[in-house]
Amino acid sequence: MIPPSSQSFRPRGDMPTSRFLISVVVKRFVLARNPWASEQWRPVLAEVSCRDALGVECIEESSTGSSWRFDGLSLELHASESEGYYLNVTSEQPKLFVMWRLEADRTPPVHVVQLTVSYNEAGRFLDGGEQVEAVPMNDEIRTWTEAFVAQNYKPEPRRKSRRNELYEDADKRAARAGTNGRDSS
Repeated sequence: MIPPSSQSFRPRGDMPTSRFLISVVVKRFVLARNPWASEQWRPVLAEVSCRDALGVECIEESSTGSSWRFDGLSLELHASESEGYYLNVTSEQPKLFVMWRLEADRTPPVHVVQLTVSYNEAGRFLDGGEQVEAVPMNDEIRTWTEAFVAQNYKPEPRRKSRRNELYEDADKRAARAGTNGRDSS
């Protein structure tokens, strides 16, 4: 596991970023009839926060589980991830993706590592073996993301592909050499 960098992120001039403070609620569910695990942890809610200090507090405790709020997390939007944001906000149910880890020596044993609203970035986290859960994106975060996408997303221009594009270069070279160009076996 690579520890997070202590250096602050400084975007390049051509790569604007936006940063928002977010709180994430993670629930612990007690599993009564499971021979392999006694509990399950799952992020269930993400909301805009006014708390910029990192902190964790138990907000509900019962015999069926508990809920913990992680404050002071940041969601950073980068222009280079605009396509992933676009794919998310134009979907039927936009999501905020929470990358988290289970670490037994912590209280609670769950640690929220990073947040993203990019489909592409969440996919890369999953490909790297990380635990990622999707929670519903609330309206305020969606509005911010849509405004960022409108300002920064530029779709790649479509390339016109031609059916025999692979053979054209060979045909032109063959014409200069006086042969057919394609293998006539």
